[in-house]
Amino acid sequence: MTPKQILQAARDLITPPERWTTGWYARDKDGAETDSKSPDAVCWCTLGAVNKFSPDIHQELEENEALRVLMVAMKTPWPSRFNDTHTHAEVLAAFDAAIASLED
Repeated sequence: MTPKQILQAARDLITPPERWTTGWYARDKDGAETDSKSPDAVCWCTLGAVNKFSPDIHQELEENEALRVLMVAMKTPWPSRFNDTHTHAEVLAAFDAAIASLED
């Protein structure tokens, strides 16, 4: 997937508020922490959603173009902190800005 496709898929994933979370990458139906790629995951944070569609968010950030562009849109090197301190609407707006900044 291209960085733009990754960001669009991640944004689509967390667009319903009930599919967005804070404090951990992903949660299962009981609210327990789980891996973002787990089939048990039902909601994701920003990083978890990007990771679901990326090879690995823990690689060097310079190598993950989707995350790099999202961090620029969020104006922070800590997307998880942004996720946990901003509203769902603000998180989606950051995704929109990042997606719009990428060429087709």
